Amino acid sequence: MNVEKMTFNDAKDVAKIHTLAWQYAYKNIINQNFLDSIDILKREENWKEGIKKNNPPAIRLVLKKELEVIGFACGLENRFKELVPNCDSELWAIYLNPNIIGSGYGLELLKAFREELIKLNKKSFCVWTLKENTIARKFYEKNNGKLTGSNKTFKIDYQELEEVCYLFKL
Repeated sequence: MNVEKMTFNDAKDVAKIHTLAWQYAYKNIINQNFLDSIDILKREENWKEGIKKNNPPAIRLVLKKELEVIGFACGLENRFKELVPNCDSELWAIYLNPNIIGSGYGLELLKAFREELIKLNKKSFCVWTLKENTIARKFYEKNNGKLTGSNKTFKIDYQELEEVCYLFKL
């Protein structure tokens, strides 16, 4: 198992995992037609663009087993300081290939992300997850994430979804 900085060459695998993980984790939460219509090639282009330009500036990590990307994490600045003012960083995304969820690999990614934040002298990070995403919520709670009490809503394909926020101290 190896955690590495994400490179341009990882974008295709990251886009695939990103899509498969959404389709797995958000089944019966997000409209199935939307999940089925996710364009992997568009996601790949978005990842390539973000990696190439480092825009937005971020910590981008991949978890590899041998040479295969099996998960990724990215984040840096807290995008919602008005909702979580006592937090200086944010984990924007952490996803694994659905075939390995529950294997402990997510914790490896979470630890590596934490270590990168510590190198940058960050003190905490938050992560938003869908209120109904019980898999992610159990993972964050098991690994010392504390609900902040902050919630927000957003729309995907005319569907309003609620997110809750977890805080991690470094």
